[in-house]
Amino acid sequence: MTTDAHTIIVTDANVLINLMHVTRLDMCARLPGYEFVVPDHVREEITDATQRPVVDGAVARGAFRLEAITGLQLSRSSPS
Repeated sequence: MTTDAHTIIVTDANVLINLMHVTRLDMCARLPGYEFVVPDHVREEITDATQRPVVDGAVARGAFRLEAITGLQLSRSSPS
């Protein structure tokens, strides 16, 4: 069994907003081997009434995956 490897890209609001300004948000969905994730906090940063529906539509079409970030654990490896 073979699986397609892919790279996960976590987006930031400025990237989404810039792509919307040039009407190229669709480019992300067409990049093979990449999965674009929009954290819920990033979605909340997009407050423009015309932009939020564009991002929500891209999520609904599967171009982006909306991900709830509920907690973050950072670990450091300690020297032996």
